[in-house]
Amino acid sequence: MTGRILVVGTDSKLAGQFPRDAVVELVSSVAFIEPLLFSFLPDLIVFDSIFSADVDALRKNEKLLSVPVLIISRNLIYQENLERLVQAPRVVLFNSAVCPHPGFCRRVSAMTEDRKSFLPSKTSSLVKNAIVFVNRHYSENLSREKIADAINSSEDYLSRIFKKETGIPLWEYINWFRLDEARTLLVTDGLSVKETAHKCGFEDPAYFSRAFSQRYGHSPATVKL
Repeated sequence: MTGRILVVGTDSKLAGQFPRDAVVELVSSVAFIEPLLFSFLPDLIVFDSIFSADVDALRKNEKLLSVPVLIISRNLIYQENLERLVQAPRVVLFNSAVCPHPGFCRRVSAMTEDRKSFLPSKTSSLVKNAIVFVNRHYSENLSREKIADAINSSEDYLSRIFKKETGIPLWEYINWFRLDEARTLLVTDGLSVKETAHKCGFEDPAYFSRAFSQRYGHSPATVKL
């Protein structure tokens, strides 16, 4: 089954992150969705920004009442809009830095093919809170225990529901996010590799260099050249 994905926003690069067989339509605003529904009823709606009012507007349309929503943004920190979306049913959050992970594409396929692949609302809220917590504290010495405590969950339960919601193991998600932040810092801040590693939550610069090389195909030192 080929999934139909509607992207709402201005980031045209998002379409390249989805399964190759997906049918993707792009609109710049929710205002343009209604006319499109006569010929294109999406299995998944993707936003590239955080506006709870847009999701509220979708849910007022009977055709879109149960269509899942994926919000992809780099700026997943607590704000009024985000707090409301954390509690919203059939809404998944994802940091854009982690979209290149192979698990993301597989998860998007599952979202378009099986509505039962979504967690119950309260369980999903735990994962979304964990994602927001990681976004805010990625530079710190994070542990599974610390994240689980922050969202009032057990460690094993958090790991299990996080993988089901995002398609990516918790620690892989964190590392991919940290590595993307590190690459940006290496280019923009003029920090050393060691300083960058520590600033992005990697205690061991040697491990950071290995992980960076594995992810990007070159060492972080070459970014500085």
